[in-house]
Amino acid sequence: MKQLIINFELLIIGILALLLLARIDHFYSSSTDNIWTVVFTLAFITTSVILIKRAVKKRSSMFRPRPLLINHDQMEKAGISDREGQILLLIDEGFNDEQIAGKLFIAESTVKRHLTRVSKKLHANCRTETVKRAKEMSILL
Repeated sequence: MKQLIINFELLIIGILALLLLARIDHFYSSSTDNIWTVVFTLAFITTSVILIKRAVKKRSSMFRPRPLLINHDQMEKAGISDREGQILLLIDEGFNDEQIAGKLFIAESTVKRHLTRVSKKLHANCRTETVKRAKEMSILL
């Protein structure tokens, strides 16, 4: 998103510079048509549309919908809470701790604490192994 904002800022600066050049050219020439304004406006619109399409395409490819289920019976047997189960699902979907925290409206340290507890309950050493063991135990379907 920051890159998109920077691109638009640079685009606006470039268009303003070109419009200033067109104004200077208009001042020195006897031509009264506004061809430069039309050309720069079309260039601005075209570039804006391209940048927006790229940003939307990148953002939509980040989220891949997958219907995942949690087996609550197995979760209870393993002693995993509902929140820990939600975090397991989001980890399996590929979200990092910061994204999970934002999605669940909790602090990133809380996500890490839940993940540590789940890892201990499933006897796993890392987040990938935790999800793998959850699938092996049929907690995640």
